[in-house]
Amino acid sequence: MPIISIIGAGNMGGAIAKGILENPPFQSMEVRLADQAVDQLKVFSDQYSVTCFTDNKEAVAGADYVILALKPAYIEAVIQEIKASLSPTCLLVSIATSLSLEGASKLLGSEQKFARVMPNTPAQVGAGMAGIVCNERLDADDRQGLHAIFSSLGQARFVTEDQLNTVTALSGSGPALMYMMLEAMADAAVLTGMGRQDAYDFASQTMLGAAQMAQESQLHPGQLKDMVCTPAGTTIAEVQAAEALGLRTAMIESLLAGYDKAKELANT
Repeated sequence: MPIISIIGAGNMGGAIAKGILENPPFQSMEVRLADQAVDQLKVFSDQYSVTCFTDNKEAVAGADYVILALKPAYIEAVIQEIKASLSPTCLLVSIATSLSLEGASKLLGSEQKFARVMPNTPAQVGAGMAGIVCNERLDADDRQGLHAIFSSLGQARFVTEDQLNTVTALSGSGPALMYMMLEAMADAAVLTGMGRQDAYDFASQTMLGAAQMAQESQLHPGQLKDMVCTPAGTTIAEVQAAEALGLRTAMIESLLAGYDKAKELANT
């Protein structure tokens, strides 16, 4: 029976564990979860069939997949702690922006199977998007298994390592920008007299519906925008105001700032 060990039971580690544990194809696997926070582990052990550990070395012993769901500051120390306990065929996965394939090779040796994955927080509701890059030690079965794990949280796609910085800015950090837009849309509705919860509901469903329409129609976003804009109507008035206020530039510059920060972290 394959063993998946997840180190870190925070937001992303918990989302990954939840996605795996609730996905029928993975229910034959042994899932392990390691964290120093006993209360956090108890939340999972009370709901799911998961083996919990506070000792990372015990958690990874014999595991087929080890997923490091940790903040960048802790990655190197945990790798040093567990590397002697990894099985020779184990696939080690990091979701931190700070550890490149080259950096992992220096820490673990060139024979270690290693992958970098950039998921995002919507994985907590099964609507995540993950970018995956891996070293040359992974074979076709390894890649298929890794893709299946992160696809259980929404969608996943293999990218180049250079592209992973873009993935970090776009889908990794991008949800924060979406929440800011949602909040601003709701604030405008409240300003015109709508109740706060109704405003959030209308705004969030509008964002959800627009995203779903873009995915399912595969039409250019500009074409979808034009479909809403009737001559001399309310929508084109909103579009004009957004253009005048620099909405596009603000979004582009925000994402580029995230991209630059991701590159900086990857080179540290």
